[in-house]
Amino acid sequence: MIIGLKNELLWFTKRVIVRFLTKNPFKIKPFNNFLQNKLGVPIDISENIPYVILNEPGLEIKYVPPYFYNEDRRIENYVDNQLRFRYNGLFKAPDRLIYHIQNAFIIGQIGLVYDQPTRTFIEESGKEWIKPLKKSVYLNMLTPPPIKHLDGLTISFLTNGADGGFYHFLFESIVKESLFKDLQIADHYLFNGPPTNWKLKWLDLTAIDQSKIIWVDNKSHFKCTHLEFTNRVVNDQQLSTWTIEAIKKLIPNQVADTKKSNQILWISRKRSPLRNIIWEDQLLSLFPNIIKVDFESMDIDSTITMMRSASHVISPHGAALSNIFLCNEHTKILELYPDNEGYKPCYARLSSICRLEHQIAFINFSNEKDENNGFDFLTKTVSNFIKN
Repeated sequence: MIIGLKNELLWFTKRVIVRFLTKNPFKIKPFNNFLQNKLGVPIDISENIPYVILNEPGLEIKYVPPYFYNEDRRIENYVDNQLRFRYNGLFKAPDRLIYHIQNAFIIGQIGLVYDQPTRTFIEESGKEWIKPLKKSVYLNMLTPPPIKHLDGLTISFLTNGADGGFYHFLFESIVKESLFKDLQIADHYLFNGPPTNWKLKWLDLTAIDQSKIIWVDNKSHFKCTHLEFTNRVVNDQQLSTWTIEAIKKLIPNQVADTKKSNQILWISRKRSPLRNIIWEDQLLSLFPNIIKVDFESMDIDSTITMMRSASHVISPHGAALSNIFLCNEHTKILELYPDNEGYKPCYARLSSICRLEHQIAFINFSNEKDENNGFDFLTKTVSNFIKN
């Protein structure tokens, strides 16, 4: 409690200093606050005004809940003493908006946009994961990072988690390409850095000119002559039909394949320090018909071909499961979830949107001798899964 009070006092002190002793931005306002809403204005006005380029309505979403083998082992997540995720009912996809503003500033990986004359951040431009925006480091900067000027038109693809998360990069960042109509005339594209091989592989399939990409880090700070950016077009853990259709349009090779497929795939996380089933080879020795794959070492065409060939996909919870959107409809997915982590439904909901059959088992990834969630349980689960 004492530490919490000290942190609150420190935050409050910084807010006071930023507001009264610097010229840094500190307010948060919606984009509408910058629009010309005055009545009776003349025709002859300055063209240096912000505007909304696109406003597409988000539709309702309904997810088919996954099948849980050992639901009693599921660990729920809570926010403010309320259950974080629901398992049924209707959801609403966010409306998708593109904003255009001149002589604006954009800062950091989350792509926060601000107007310097009014010292105001635009609320729709970015969010923090687990704290309110007013407590973001960017709203409490005593000394902001150096500013680089970007002439011409800059388009922002920035979003939370796309620096290292394939799911966020694919479904929340490059998916925006389907919204922007000014790609060819843009001078700069802002993407979450660093420029890893897997990002470059997927960007190769889009119409984005990679020579125009600026890879952004947490200290990146730009003043843009013209800036286009979006709101959060995908809510956290809530993919929609629009998301998947947009991604498939960007990847013309990924046309639905109606050919009967019968491969059983095991997506390995051997290279990852997180959520790696350390005894997977021992398990797979019992199932010689299961093909072990590592998508990090494969090109995109091979990944697409492999996923289309599958009737069953088994994988630990992790980024590689994002590739299941490439599967044929009704492919069966078995997601192996660590039994010591809070459950997140992102891949089960992806399966639902793609009309796949999603199943989940909670596993002890490090101890195969666990009587409840170890080797014997997973052996039986996999055996039942591949028979159906």
